[in-house]
Amino acid sequence: MIPQRFYSPTCGLQTAAAILLFLLASSCPNVALGRLSAPRRDQGSFIPLPSEGVAPEIFIVHGMSGALIAPGISEYETPLAIRFSNYYRVLAWNCIATYSDSYKDTITKEKPAVAVPVTEMHQTPIRAACAAQAFVTYTSLSMPQGMEGLTDFLNSIGISHETTMPESIAECPEGDVPCLQEIAASGSFSPTVMGHIVARMTYDYSLKDGFNQLGTDDGCTYNCRDYSDVTGYEPQSPACKKKKQGKKSMQRWVPMMEDDGKGFFYKQEHVTPHIGTTAKFRFTPENARKRVAPKPSYSKSLRKEAQAVVERMSTLDDTKKLEVEVFDDKGRVTESVVSSLAFAMVEQGYVESVLDPKPGIAITYERGIQFLMGLEAANLDSIIMAWKEKVAYDLIRPTTVIKNWGSEQITTWAGPGNDVQTFSAKNFEAYKRVMPHSEYVSGSACLFQYMEDFLTYFTTKTGIDPNFPIVFPPVPPGGSNVEPNSTPSSEIQLIYPNITAMAYAGSESRLNGGMHFGDSVPGAKKLCQNLGQKVAKRVLALTGDSFDFPYESRTERYLIMIHQSAIEAFSLWPHWNSTDRKQKSTSLYQLPSLTLCPLYSFSCIKQANSFIVHLTVTLRKLHAAPDPTIQALVTVATNPASLGASSRFGPLAASKHYSSTNTTTTTTTTTTATMDILRVAKEGTTHPFGDSRSVQQAFPAAIPVEEADPFLMCDTWDMMETVGPSEDPDHFPVGWHPHRGFDICTYVKHGVGRHGDSLGNRETFESPGMQWMATGSGVVHAEGGATPKGQRNQGFQIWINSPAESKMDNPRYGTVPPQDMPAVKVDETMQARVLAGEAFGVKGKFETTVPILMVDFELDATAATCDEDAAQPNDKKSALTIPTEMDTAMLYVYEGEINVNIHAEAVAAGHVVLLDASESLSRELRLSPTTTGGTGKVLLFAGQKLKEPIVWKGPIVMNTEAEMDQTYQELRSGGFPWVQVDWDYRRIATKPKEDEEKK
Repeated sequence: MIPQRFYSPTCGLQTAAAILLFLLASSCPNVALGRLSAPRRDQGSFIPLPSEGVAPEIFIVHGMSGALIAPGISEYETPLAIRFSNYYRVLAWNCIATYSDSYKDTITKEKPAVAVPVTEMHQTPIRAACAAQAFVTYTSLSMPQGMEGLTDFLNSIGISHETTMPESIAECPEGDVPCLQEIAASGSFSPTVMGHIVARMTYDYSLKDGFNQLGTDDGCTYNCRDYSDVTGYEPQSPACKKKKQGKKSMQRWVPMMEDDGKGFFYKQEHVTPHIGTTAKFRFTPENARKRVAPKPSYSKSLRKEAQAVVERMSTLDDTKKLEVEVFDDKGRVTESVVSSLAFAMVEQGYVESVLDPKPGIAITYERGIQFLMGLEAANLDSIIMAWKEKVAYDLIRPTTVIKNWGSEQITTWAGPGNDVQTFSAKNFEAYKRVMPHSEYVSGSACLFQYMEDFLTYFTTKTGIDPNFPIVFPPVPPGGSNVEPNSTPSSEIQLIYPNITAMAYAGSESRLNGGMHFGDSVPGAKKLCQNLGQKVAKRVLALTGDSFDFPYESRTERYLIMIHQSAIEAFSLWPHWNSTDRKQKSTSLYQLPSLTLCPLYSFSCIKQANSFIVHLTVTLRKLHAAPDPTIQALVTVATNPASLGASSRFGPLAASKHYSSTNTTTTTTTTTTATMDILRVAKEGTTHPFGDSRSVQQAFPAAIPVEEADPFLMCDTWDMMETVGPSEDPDHFPVGWHPHRGFDICTYVKHGVGRHGDSLGNRETFESPGMQWMATGSGVVHAEGGATPKGQRNQGFQIWINSPAESKMDNPRYGTVPPQDMPAVKVDETMQARVLAGEAFGVKGKFETTVPILMVDFELDATAATCDEDAAQPNDKKSALTIPTEMDTAMLYVYEGEINVNIHAEAVAAGHVVLLDASESLSRELRLSPTTTGGTGKVLLFAGQKLKEPIVWKGPIVMNTEAEMDQTYQELRSGGFPWVQVDWDYRRIATKPKEDEEKK
């Protein structure tokens, strides 16, 4: 092992750093400072890192990871390969956290259970040495076939290590932290001892992560199969379902036949079908597992979709073929993204200023490992998300459908070296091996969506321009794995202008290669959208990163980032549209630094600055960018005439963005990101009166009470023609009934509202109007029966739970006629009526027991003006910031359709949108009419969860069964309600005249 004295606080820690630097700079055949190579199974000899500006310790982890590829990680199916890659990043990060006062364990999200208390040992070289030992120990436990390559690499650079875990550590019972702490202390907290302990704790966790690593999760004790299913999944047999005409339509996944080329044929087994429901997310919120991918349209037209697969494969060229191969190797993609980011950080002049900064180092070891760990966690979580839907839909692969056509002739790619030929469909094969799992959704597309969202958020949050090229190693002529010696005909290097372009190309490659039907990619993207951002937020939280830069430096950084990104993207655009890949590659590295558009060419400038605004919107979602900067950019983009005669960039040039000396400190406005959509659910139909009368219910039919808390119920009715008012003044269509323990709002949009209660209230109100009650200890009321005959009657009844301490308060009541309903014209396309809480500068009249926000929005695209600037898409979106204390937010679209936030698809009437209100930085809500020019009406509900037990029976909502029993005992004995008038409130004729006169 590395001598203990180098890690003693009294012996000088700089010696350890010097040794590591010396080892990394040594002339051993596999290592050069800034360049590490390891044997690979596919295109390209190595994935490089910059030779300068990178912490030398990063190269140790980089080299170990390469050494574990083959034999090792590459032998596993994709979900397991990604899982192993994730755990190796966990080891590296947890060694950092172990030697730290404040960094958190990536598994527990808490301070490490076994941490090093000696502050002088909290140094990068020691953390890297710990990681080296942890890699070896974990490999010996979980992937012994990778030991030879790993230990050979470490030996080649002179880093000693122990190949087996000490018995003292192995014998500690699982979860016995004091045992491990005692061993750590007795070993002077050396990186060797701590590496063993980190590996042991990580290994223990891995056996309980839901993947069934040892095959024992289902109770197996002997002859268990590693990673076997524990849910009872079986392929459907037969895979066809009968149609009405008696024919069969293939739908379900069918295991395909494979062989080893040596006469052994076998049918596939679905790889890890259980992980979608049993595996633990690394950082994705658990409630994301409730997301459901949209049903694919091709479930009724597989023939048409399969024909599209055949046609796509007939257009395969060398570039598309290599994309299919390269993007099939997720480890290769991840390494290329990391390499591209590293080069971009150095080229951008980035200098780490927050996470263990060191002079002259752009990428510190700690920041580099944090990013690697987070990216691999995003990859793992994406697989779990996708697998859940794969098994739920269990849909058939294109290859199976096409082969089932038998002798029918098709014209498409005919196999390695055969180009496009006409042959029998039964001999069809996809370009790359079709993985042993069902088709919908595309796991790759979900992974690339996670990757894009993670990288964009992580880089922008840490002050790195995310608009950097993703560069893959060049593939020499004949370097294809599928068509060796012939493809490509000349060297090809895959380069994409940014992560978004790479994610798109990677997703499309799954279609081009014949592995998926068309809907599988957009379905995956919708399922996994924005979840990578959540992973990034939680990864950054492990270090408590605040990134609260001074105003001047932040302004300077954003201006340079936005401005340069727009310049480079715009100058690259003509080349990117070209078909010459060489030209694209060259243009990426020869971008003009200041040339954008000819002077006074306003059409050109407006196009370029529209791109600036697009980037600005993204940054506003992720940062507290100063308002003056945003205003300058928006002004230029939407009004090019505002550019000064002597300046190409008008307000931008005035800001002197390359120097902070001219930046003045002003009051800044903190902006937030738009709220993520957790899911969209369909409303239900209920019969609240126990008869044929029905209402549509937003919640709890679509959103369970636990998630809608504090909101209990939202019922809506809409009768186009009513029977007219009741002739009997004491008759109400909804007869007398009790309530206790919550607040009620009856909001009438059309018709006339009518109400009577045990407090003596008898009122009617026009629409749009509202009647509300805080029922408290109890109210008996009746309602309805005032709308004139033949007129429309539409409205909502909304219940909001009261906290336990307020359930027995005296009841309260209020009526709000149309003239008193607070209404705001937000913009030319949107009007808002505030029912409760405060929004757009007005307060609602519903006096609730707990603070909530309820707003009724009416959107109308036809109301927009024809002015060119007013027609800009962003001008039709007006933002509302949800208060940070409100951790529940929902939208109920009850008429038409709307767009929710910038990137979401239209939401149609009859659907409830559950928003993610858990993030303090994502509080903004943007609604807009759809591009089809229609109208939409939607109710917003936001509030703070009570998180109290709920016992709900009919019209009573309490906290305990005992309270519920007491209430019904009072109802039976006549002791309900506690507060009521002293006359018969059910008969208006008994109301004292003096009460009428007072009214």
